Amino acid sequence: MSQEISQKINEGGSAILTQALSIEDNLSLAMAWGRDDNIRRAGESTGDYALRLEDKGILSPELGGVIDDFTENSNKTGGLLLRGFEVDTDTEVDPEGARAFGEFILLSTAMHIGKPYGYKSQRDGEIIQNLAPKKEDAEKQLGTGSATMLEWHTEDAHTDLNCSYIALLCMRGAVDAATLISRIDPGELDKTTRAQLEKPEYVIKSDGSYLEESQVKTGVLNYDAAGRLTVRYDPLYTQCQSEDASNALAELGSYIDDKAVSVVLKQGELLLVDNNVSVHARSPYTPKYDGKDRWLKRVGILNKGVPKEHLYANNSLVINL
Repeated sequence: MSQEISQKINEGGSAILTQALSIEDNLSLAMAWGRDDNIRRAGESTGDYALRLEDKGILSPELGGVIDDFTENSNKTGGLLLRGFEVDTDTEVDPEGARAFGEFILLSTAMHIGKPYGYKSQRDGEIIQNLAPKKEDAEKQLGTGSATMLEWHTEDAHTDLNCSYIALLCMRGAVDAATLISRIDPGELDKTTRAQLEKPEYVIKSDGSYLEESQVKTGVLNYDAAGRLTVRYDPLYTQCQSEDASNALAELGSYIDDKAVSVVLKQGELLLVDNNVSVHARSPYTPKYDGKDRWLKRVGILNKGVPKEHLYANNSLVINL
């Protein structure tokens, strides 16, 4: 981790746009959670449960409006921190209920934006990933790692079916674990660097969380028919096809470091990251492995259609990749 990034973390605070939930926001969630038809049924898959929560108006209009503004317009950091969800995983009264309520919050938010998807070769299609440190993964570039910085990347950069947004719900925080975000604005880059990054001279492979390796040859900066930007950035798993491509990627890395903002997630906070335009990372931290370490619930959300031929036969929210 560079000295510059360390300084940004140590400065404290966050430039990430933050919205504190109101009493009405939490009341809307609590009332929806109190209805039997919104509770996960015995044996029900996560995908089926998520689809059952669609179009139920679970989020308050105010909270839904804040999220809509972010997904439609993004912001200068490409992140939105929602603060004040009432989850308490350490409660002795109903710990399982607290865990289930966290799942309900995360899926309700995801279904408001689009749909949460899993990938068949990544954790067997797990839609909600529970990220807590594992000793055997400490040095690995995984969400379950801790000893080293989880380097800058966009999620699932190796596929066209990558998520549009990432939602991270903090069930239990750690004071020394900072999540970093950096938004890429192509207009701020040197013209030569930008032009190079738009060329399909980068082979990006899947990371170690996938059982089956896949890759794509692409530009780092890509645009759809409407001119909307999609960034694909994962240098640790990227093969540059020319020296110019390698130099441009290094220039982009310096730019990303310069624009980084950080936040130390606390219990009951949900961070949305715009995976189209922003990269994210995580600082190293020191877990105790005592069952009370940092714990995030994570989903990747697509707000674009997925062709049926790419979906796993047994679950419409699992991509066969």
